[in-house]
Amino acid sequence: MYSADNKKKGSSEKESFLERFNSSFITDMSDIQDPVPFVTVNGSTFASLGDISFISGAPKAGKSSVTGFILATALMKDKPRDLDSLGIISNYQGERPIIYIDTEQHPAHTRKRLKIVLKMAGIERQNTDRLKVMNWRVFPQKLKYENLIHALDSFKDACLWVIDGITDFVTSANNEETGNELIGFLMQKASENNAAIILLIHENPQNGKMRGHIGSEAERKCGGAISIKKDREKDLHFIEPKYLRDAEDFTPVVFRYDKTQGRMVSVDAQTSQLALQEQKDKSKGSELKQLYDTCMGAETVLPRAEFRKRIEDHYDPHKEKLPTARETYANRMVRELEKAFFIRLTGSGKNQTVEPFAQLDGLLMQNDKLF
Repeated sequence: MYSADNKKKGSSEKESFLERFNSSFITDMSDIQDPVPFVTVNGSTFASLGDISFISGAPKAGKSSVTGFILATALMKDKPRDLDSLGIISNYQGERPIIYIDTEQHPAHTRKRLKIVLKMAGIERQNTDRLKVMNWRVFPQKLKYENLIHALDSFKDACLWVIDGITDFVTSANNEETGNELIGFLMQKASENNAAIILLIHENPQNGKMRGHIGSEAERKCGGAISIKKDREKDLHFIEPKYLRDAEDFTPVVFRYDKTQGRMVSVDAQTSQLALQEQKDKSKGSELKQLYDTCMGAETVLPRAEFRKRIEDHYDPHKEKLPTARETYANRMVRELEKAFFIRLTGSGKNQTVEPFAQLDGLLMQNDKLF
């Protein structure tokens, strides 16, 4: 029988269970402050206190240089009006420590980066209580992870953490379990310590997405993400908004290395405008090429209806959008591919077909017109 003691025990267990998540309840009257912006880029909030953010990019794109400006401006109580910090401004947090952990570079390069940061901030000698710089390149993966746990618990008053090489703390960037655990842990510590945690990660060269499962998890959970790109032909670098939770996308920043100053500097407005337009054109061409390769494959001819269906499936594989939206998008992409000389359309009506753009006798042909 169900006794009074059992009833009392059950009630006690329920109360104990409710206490576990009682503090997580939110009502329309809850006293919750908005996230405090910590780092802005061209006026848009990229990183906030109490949250994690990501900087992504290909190797040598300029990620470390961007972090240098984040660190330098965080050390400056008063920023000069003519300061060229690539549009990056970190809020001054008084005596709260700032911590930079480098897992990738040689210690000599870490020291060089530190000296550049101090010079930009107008500081002659490092205050190690205020700015703590660590190089963990030689530590094995497991020790890196253990050290990170201890560091976040030891320096609870730090306002900013910049960790260069987040995938070095997991056995594999594609390990779902360890990736989720690490991102969850960093989110927890950012909230508990009211700190901005900024993490650097490489991008996949094929699609520009952040590397591995840990990158996918980061895109879902982070408060902000920016991408650093480089045009090697023109020797220009770009800071682009990837995902900003609490702000509008900013106008991308264009910068280059200045040998005289020994650091990255912003380019003039005209150079910036031309470079951004070229980047936009290249990006659009790359996306169209990928769409063409995916949908046309090795086919030499396809009915337009079949080609359009393939575009629809590529655009919305789970059929979550309305049929009219899928069809409108696919028809627009067919026109874009034709305009960009990836395909040629022949015939008319239901008999219209799609063929790869042809080159005959050294001349390009489309719709039976020579160019």
